[in-house]
Amino acid sequence: MQTSLAPKTQPLSQPTEPGPPFESPRLSWFTATLLALGGILLPALTLLVESQSHMCAKIFFDPLPTVGHVFALAAVPLANLVSLWVLVRRDGARVEAVIFAQAVAVAISAAYAARFAPITPMAIYGVTFYGLGLLPLSPLLSLFAGLRTLLALRRLRRALGRPAHRAVLGGFAAGIGVLIALNLPLMLTGWTGMVR
Repeated sequence: MQTSLAPKTQPLSQPTEPGPPFESPRLSWFTATLLALGGILLPALTLLVESQSHMCAKIFFDPLPTVGHVFALAAVPLANLVSLWVLVRRDGARVEAVIFAQAVAVAISAAYAARFAPITPMAIYGVTFYGLGLLPLSPLLSLFAGLRTLLALRRLRRALGRPAHRAVLGGFAAGIGVLIALNLPLMLTGWTGMVR
């Protein structure tokens, strides 16, 4: 029996197959449509119409008493637009900052939705008349769109494996804080006038 003196060669290991590329959750068509219409287009249109006509100020209350209020309300469609961009591209580069900005927008929308709550039933009825009720319904629709978008952003963050920070709570606090800071001088002025 003849044995070979040639060294035994180990079989070459097969190269490992690369894993599937990372797939972050896709944005559903419903969320994208709700965000585009209720979170971006309608709030921007409402802000433009109210700033030019002061329709709500003449009938109910002035939602834009100062320039600061204009900027605060403009932050809502702007934050929603950035969120839509991030969710469509599934880009997590600055997802925590986007979540914070979206939470600010949700807080502002919630505050205005609560302020418009007394005329919400009339606004729903007014939708049947040339869509006029959509303007006072804008904060409520923006709130729904913002909350759904916030959930989608948090799902994206979880899929990316990023640690969860307190961006949502911080954004809520910042949004409410901005509105308090804007309305406090007006409230103090009104109280001073009543005392006099």
